[in-house]
Order: sequence, then structure tokens, then C-alpha cells
Amino acid sequence: MSKSHCENCVKNDEDCCSSFHSRFVTIGDAERISKFLGKRPAEFLTYADLKDNDKETELYRKKPHGYYYDLAVNGKILQIKDSKRGECLFFQKGHCSVYPVRPLTCRVFPFWFSMKGDVIVDSNGLDCPIVCGDRPLKQDPSQKEVKAGLKKIGYSQKEMVGLINRLISEIEDYRKGIAAFVKRNGI
Repeated sequence: MSKSHCENCVKNDEDCCSSFHSRFVTIGDAERISKFLGKRPAEFLTYADLKDNDKETELYRKKPHGYYYDLAVNGKILQIKDSKRGECLFFQKGHCSVYPVRPLTCRVFPFWFSMKGDVIVDSNGLDCPIVCGDRPLKQDPSQKEVKAGLKKIGYSQKEMVGLINRLISEIEDYRKGIAAFVKRNGI
């Protein structure tokens, strides 16, 4: 947020930061945010159940491609704590207070890879006003529409591929190290 494309959504109460969804973070995200804030991860993270809103999404129910919902161990994932109002803890005065180090899921949303490896707009983001404008995209938007959406947020397809690959790599690190991270940090 901080002077980003998300500000129009914030003004219209349509932003991702104040939605009632789990806000997954990788171990790498946690470490970057911890360093940025000078705080211990336990001060801003929780290892908790997925929220019911997540379980109701098509992405969770149908699992058309790998995503962080698949990382839940006994239903729990590493996530940013909510503020008292239910928003992301870092959503303050209409801005993201950790924008330079925001989680990779925030950076790539609503883009992901299809099973073929193409960059797509995932089904949860077909109505993202930043990417779609005033009119939601239809299911399985064309690559031309995907590229136009990327351009609106200032990314090339190559840059988004790099971000998604980085997130996938950090998800693999998460799978291998989440138990030790949670224990080590008292979360």
C-alpha cells in the first residue's frame, strides 16, 4: 500500500488487507519482516488454523493448482496476526507498514502458475479492481488480459515469473522447516 496501486481498493473497503482471510507468510517473509521491524516473529505471527473464509474459496475446495492452503499441517499455517478489527496487523492508516518487505503472497496476488506453467490470474483474483479495472475477468482470462493486468501493477511477465518462483522456493523451505521455526521462535 504505501503509495501503491492498492490505495483505491482501500478507499472503497475492497482491499485484501482488511479481508477476513489468513495471511500466510513463508519463513523467509517472517525473517525479512522481523529484521525490518526489529521485532521477534512471535510478536507479529501466529501458527493457527486457516480461517473459515479460506475454506470456503474455490481455490481451497477445488485446489486447481498448488497454493499455501496445501501447507496447512493439522489445519495450521504460519500467518500474520490480525489487528483488533480483524485486519492485517500491518494495515495501519490505510497503508501497509511493512510494504518494502511485504509477504511474497501479497506481492504476487492475484497471479500464479497454471498446471502448464503459464502465469494466470487465480480464481480468487478475477475481481481484483487493480488488475481487472471496473469489470471482473471471466474464468481463465487470456494471456493478453493477464499481461495487461501485470502491466497495471508495474510488473513484466518475466518479473512475475521470478517472484512466483521465489515464492515456490520459499514454500519448499517452509515445508521442510516450519516445525523447527515455530518451536525456535515460541510461536
